Amino acid sequence: MFYLDPPYLVKKKCYSSRNFVEDDFVKMASILKDLQGKFVLSLNDCDVVREIFKDFDFLELETIWTSGFAKKTPRKELLIRNN
Repeated sequence: MFYLDPPYLVKKKCYSSRNFVEDDFVKMASILKDLQGKFVLSLNDCDVVREIFKDFDFLELETIWTSGFAKKTPRKELLIRNN
């Protein structure tokens, strides 16, 4: 079993000088389709993520998201997995 927790897909810089962009997730989905083992991937719940990973199963979670000193706010997150 593989657990993947990449940076979320965001429109502004939140994590590092090189955030993941949409193409990175498209490549990841392609690699995961051919993976021999099982995986669970944690990502933010948004339309783009759902479209890119539409061939996999989703589990929706309500979480509290924090970043640095930002206010703690409820967010939706997806656990994405293969069968």
